[in-house]
Amino acid sequence: MKSVIGILALSSTLALCLPSVAQNRYNNLTEEEAAKVWIEEIVPYIATKQEKEVYKQLTTSAERVAFIDTFWERRDPTPGTQENEYQLEHYRRLTFANTFFGAGRPGWITDRGRIYILLGPPDQIDSDPMGRLAHQFPTEVWIYNRPPHPMLPPNMEIAFVDKRSIGDYEITFNLLADSDSTRRTEALMNEDFLDAYAKMEVRSMNFGRPGTRTSIADGLDPELERLNELALIAQVPERAVQPLREVVTTDFSFNTAKLEVEPKVEFFRASDGELAIPVNLDLAYRNFTYVEKGDFYESRFEILGRLVDQGGNSVDEFVREEMFALPKDQVATLQDDTVLYQMVLYASPGSYRLQLAVRDQNGRVRLTESDLTVPEIGETLELSSILLAEQILELENPTIPGKKEPFTFGKYKVLPSQDGAFEPGASLQVYFEVYNLGLDAEGKTRVKLEYTFRREGRLFRNVAPTYPFPTPSRNRSIMSSIPLKDFTPASYSVSVKVTDEVTGEATTKDVPFTVR
Repeated sequence: MKSVIGILALSSTLALCLPSVAQNRYNNLTEEEAAKVWIEEIVPYIATKQEKEVYKQLTTSAERVAFIDTFWERRDPTPGTQENEYQLEHYRRLTFANTFFGAGRPGWITDRGRIYILLGPPDQIDSDPMGRLAHQFPTEVWIYNRPPHPMLPPNMEIAFVDKRSIGDYEITFNLLADSDSTRRTEALMNEDFLDAYAKMEVRSMNFGRPGTRTSIADGLDPELERLNELALIAQVPERAVQPLREVVTTDFSFNTAKLEVEPKVEFFRASDGELAIPVNLDLAYRNFTYVEKGDFYESRFEILGRLVDQGGNSVDEFVREEMFALPKDQVATLQDDTVLYQMVLYASPGSYRLQLAVRDQNGRVRLTESDLTVPEIGETLELSSILLAEQILELENPTIPGKKEPFTFGKYKVLPSQDGAFEPGASLQVYFEVYNLGLDAEGKTRVKLEYTFRREGRLFRNVAPTYPFPTPSRNRSIMSSIPLKDFTPASYSVSVKVTDEVTGEATTKDVPFTVR
């Protein structure tokens, strides 16, 4: 069955992967000791460098439990089944290494233990526990016919020598020399004036043996080549991290961590009958894991947004990897704060499911899903969503018409207020788009704007009508700045009315906000 490993129960969980003779070492561990044992003794060969860095930054039981669960889940070759075959095999290899390779120290630390944990059992073992000849130490040669790393050679041989005859076999690059207790073979191989009899003797004593050559002239595998093989073996043999888009596809069907966010969705006309759909998310700083980098903390995450139609087909998808850094002195104060993130999706009018996912650098995925109806913008006078912002900047290089980069609308950079709350005395920045305006005899638009404010549902103020400068474009981007200097704390709404003075059409949209 799938194993959920908690730190508080970690010492008892170790019983699954350690031999009974060694279990006493893990009795009565404190939580911090158990956490250290897990990363330093259970998974040191299979955890990536980044995983180790992240794990060492965790300070609470909940964080460690989530990390360990995710660590095994991301390596599970059959995520749809109850058993995690990778985890069970790792425990089996660890148990075997500690049972059979220990020699005055735990078996997982030894060279044979490390190779066994990384590569599993060899296909063949050529063992001489007493030494092949009277003047040789005990040796073993492990042969892997098809080692798991694609860059490792077939029929790869790894030689070990027990130079102290205590059962602690060490990897060797030169089996003939290192196994010779009297240095006799090494002396023969290093002589330049070997006679025919000496060469024949060396050949005969090792003829056909794995891990050696049958000719002195051939020598042994170059040490650099063997070091390269060991480097490849040491690479983490983990299952590739499942792409976030696949995780979302498979994980929405069962219980998983909830993304603590209510997305705010807006709609703007795009090209080819589609709408651009900015999705705004307030992501809590407390839900990220941080790694110390000098005088700041860094966090990385993957984020995904997807629109799925009624048939379950993906209509559009947004996937990115992001990184942000926080000064050390701000991490604690920002734990209850959020960072605003925006993605832009595209879809035709219709009913969809909006799926959102964030994966932290420790591998934990948080998901949320909701219904979404994309409205139709017809051929009559229409307004986009009304954005209320504390700041709107004009860009020197506007984006391509019909395309929206995050927080970018034509020639404007708009940083919307996610909660719609403003400070007394601030300026209320309003941005929206008008579609299907009529053209007068000169080929220009004539637009009249009115803003009506209500406080607690009652009429508060009408802002004097404004008239945007005429243009030949039937679709307009409009930005206004309205001071809130005498708006006292309360709940408000603003009604935006646009009148097309060429056609006589008018349309209105209301947006709530608060002054705090």
